[in-house]
Amino acid sequence: MIQFTYSFCMAMLHSLWQAALLMLLYVIVDKLTHKNSAPLAKRNFLYVAITAQLILFSLTFSIYFFSNEGIGSFKQCYSKP
Repeated sequence: MIQFTYSFCMAMLHSLWQAALLMLLYVIVDKLTHKNSAPLAKRNFLYVAITAQLILFSLTFSIYFFSNEGIGSFKQCYSKP
């Protein structure tokens, strides 16, 4: 249970900067298109960004949860002798 909790918390923490990068990408693309694009195109791009955020969260969680090294010294502190 500790491995799951740690993996979930780390994925949530990493999702903050990942979401910030996706938002920055959206702002840059929005500025480059000179705001002449249709609202439907902006909405679709935001749907892609939300889907990418979900995929990035799942990938980050999987990396932490299924890593062979465990969680380093944190795992060693709670291992039974």
